[in-house]
Amino acid sequence: MPNHIFGFWGKSRISDLGKLERHPLAFHMLDVAACAEQILAARPRQLQQIASRSGIDCRGLAATVIRLAALHDIGKCARGFQAKVPALWPDAFGPCSEALDVPPVRHDEAGLWLLTGERNPLRKLACELLPGLGASARKKILQAVCGHHGEPVNTGHIGERDPRIGSKAAENALDLCRALLSVLPAGAPPKIPESAIAPLSFALAGLTILADWLGSNTRWFRFQEPSGRHETVEAELAEYWASARRQAKLAMMQAGLSPAESAPFAGLKNLFPLPDISQLTPLQARAESLSLPAKAPKLILFEDMTGAGKTEAAVTLAHRLIANGESHGVYIALPTMATANAMFERLAKSYRNMFCPEASPSIMLVHGKRRLVEGFATLPCEIAVGEGVKESYSEEDPSQISASAFCADWIARSNKQAFLAQVGAGTIDQALLSVLPARHQALRLWGLADKVLIIDEAHAYDAYMGREIETLLRFHAEFGGSAIVLSATLPRAKRAALINAFQQGLGGAQASFKSKTSAYPLVTIAFVGGVEEIPSALRDGLSRQVRVVRAGSVEEAHAAVLNAARGGAAVALIRNTVDEALVSHEALAREFNGEKLLFHARFAMCDRLTIEDAVLEKFGKRSQRRAGILVATQVIEQSLDLDFDFIVTDLAPIDLLIQRAGRLWRHMDVRPAPTRPRAEPEMMVISAEPADDAGPGWLDAVLPKTKIVYGEDAALLWRSAKVLFDAGQIVSKTRGENEGDSPGEIRSLIEAVYGEEKFAIPDALKTAENRARGKESADRSQARYNVLEFNEGYDLCGGRWESDARIPTRLGDETTTLRLAVTAGGRLHPWAARDAELKNARRGWALSEVSVRKSRCAGVPKPLAGIGALLAEAQRHWTVSEREIPVLILSPDRENPEVWRGTVVDGRGRETCVTYSNRCGLTF
Repeated sequence: MPNHIFGFWGKSRISDLGKLERHPLAFHMLDVAACAEQILAARPRQLQQIASRSGIDCRGLAATVIRLAALHDIGKCARGFQAKVPALWPDAFGPCSEALDVPPVRHDEAGLWLLTGERNPLRKLACELLPGLGASARKKILQAVCGHHGEPVNTGHIGERDPRIGSKAAENALDLCRALLSVLPAGAPPKIPESAIAPLSFALAGLTILADWLGSNTRWFRFQEPSGRHETVEAELAEYWASARRQAKLAMMQAGLSPAESAPFAGLKNLFPLPDISQLTPLQARAESLSLPAKAPKLILFEDMTGAGKTEAAVTLAHRLIANGESHGVYIALPTMATANAMFERLAKSYRNMFCPEASPSIMLVHGKRRLVEGFATLPCEIAVGEGVKESYSEEDPSQISASAFCADWIARSNKQAFLAQVGAGTIDQALLSVLPARHQALRLWGLADKVLIIDEAHAYDAYMGREIETLLRFHAEFGGSAIVLSATLPRAKRAALINAFQQGLGGAQASFKSKTSAYPLVTIAFVGGVEEIPSALRDGLSRQVRVVRAGSVEEAHAAVLNAARGGAAVALIRNTVDEALVSHEALAREFNGEKLLFHARFAMCDRLTIEDAVLEKFGKRSQRRAGILVATQVIEQSLDLDFDFIVTDLAPIDLLIQRAGRLWRHMDVRPAPTRPRAEPEMMVISAEPADDAGPGWLDAVLPKTKIVYGEDAALLWRSAKVLFDAGQIVSKTRGENEGDSPGEIRSLIEAVYGEEKFAIPDALKTAENRARGKESADRSQARYNVLEFNEGYDLCGGRWESDARIPTRLGDETTTLRLAVTAGGRLHPWAARDAELKNARRGWALSEVSVRKSRCAGVPKPLAGIGALLAEAQRHWTVSEREIPVLILSPDRENPEVWRGTVVDGRGRETCVTYSNRCGLTF
């Protein structure tokens, strides 16, 4: 075997002593193969699922995958890559002076071209590794290996005799590959059927990305030259392969990728600390005893009232699956960052109970602002790397740093790394990126596939996101994952769509499930053999009637809020827009001397997190229940565990109104009816009268801004109002199978608005309804275009791949993110650190961000010369993407020191004055 293969460098660096060092390409490729081997040993589920469904030997498939992973960087044999460090130019290419004239080439593109080009000698080797496949199918598999930088690669602009590749590169690449394969796991490669190409390509892409990040980390794989002790290349490589395998095992352990062993399932009360769980709800008891299909992917849907303990029931069921060896972890996907934060705090207290006492399971909060959440930021962020030595890492923009640094942040820091952590709570958006053509999509998919995916608040998503979630469930089923979906108000049609998508992922044809029961609460299980619907019972204390009354004006609503609060009640007023919430808060503040809070999305992150904590402390389960008023937007209607005596709300779609009503008299075990200051649970809805002759603008006189939030669907809002006001109540009760409707019962309310036999609407609203249904259809079509098509596999998809930040996980008004700043002491300070010494500049600036609709704020005016210099100095350590964020510089108001003023530019380019305070947020 020729020694010249060691002349090709794979990694290079300048040492602390200023010396140029290199790591041979052959060694790096073995590093990555060893990591792939260890990852598969720890997390074999995806490959096992593919092998079992395709009827091929899993051990033989694993050996082939490891060999393919080794080839991931073969494109570094190209002249255009080796020339990047002329001093390391291989002797096989001739004099090093030639390196100065070689244009650069992307090594991932070069690698795919070397492996698939018609006249390339490596093509025959690829055919040997993947026997029986056509050129197109083989290229899709090799695409997954070479596209290990987060997206598929394009070789269209590389031609025959391309000087960036060179004829000698192909010959040397073949010699290198043959040498590597001589020491890697042997065995006859299985014939992979066409049906396995798509899932294998996605799995292989995720595995190779992860293996490359681990194998690129110099903590575990130090730069090393050939020892020179061996007479043959094979012996040198065999010795290094044995060393690489040992290091890969160490890397897996220290990176937190070795799964923690599950504790035996011992019931829900062993999972959650007392006094949170004193008595099981019917749903929670059902989760403990539910008969589940044999070890196979399954979808479980829990439909039950807010306050029924759905989250605990879902985690209980997830632990049963983990303890049964059907999964290694769990990820809970929520609609907003606020709900994800609250869920993370709850999980952090109890998640270790799912695992053996001596295990070290990882937990992760997964959204873009997670490092700003105190509960997450204070988790340990160091990991041992040797006797008495520790290293810590800061998060950077992945596109701006090397694979080694990227690995250090994502993996080595990593007991808390996103979808590779065993337990996670985060936004649904982060999970949806696994089925969109976003960079590193395949890694997200790899991490999710080994977990029970729990989707909370399933009713909360629009048509666009609904289509994305269906795709996510299909992908998850394809890779053998189980999922649990939670909702209090899921229309039958949406439930059927979720079930059909999951069953399609189980290998069925386009399914067409139709519910056979109207029971509520309801547990539904979908599996390979079909669908089972199991009626359940309501929790004691949730069976009640919420009286619903209408307020014909905002003034009438304000009077009701004040009257209740003065009578000792905890009151929530929910407005549909931030501007309306600000107006209501100001009006109530003038009349009420007691405690009042304002909570909406237009606060800087530091203030929003503080307010969120204050809201939970004041109106949460363990609060002391002093009288008070919370004025809020939709930020409180989902997942936050709040309990009010009286709720007033703007009109909204019926499912959201039911959710809001779920915050009434929520914790009857803590605060029973006799201790409440009101005789019964009551919700007042601000709305115009839903008259039988209503036109498209029927609501505008009372709630003119509601159309900004809920679009132009005047028919949906009219139908919600009509059905609810006619009933005069929301009835939560146990409903048996096919039991007749009762006025105000939850299932009947939902189906009267969303079902196949919806409540009739006035003729004047039919055009608006048709327009709204057309928009829904268009939104689903757009989502269908944006999501990946599973059967196409890991492919360029017409070049649609983008960075995470540019792929839309949800539609709606575009927003502008601002960073708030103040000047002091000749410097520019972030709003979050305006009164304190700045210890962590990056965190301070991130905590000072606030988002606004782009139509209201597209940016800020160009700063004056003096301020511009201060801004440039503040931005010196920001990443490239952070420097694109507009900075709103605030000055104190002369009359009110709590208020600060600034200027923004609206969507039409006009300058607009704004104010900011930590009490009211950003106001126009």
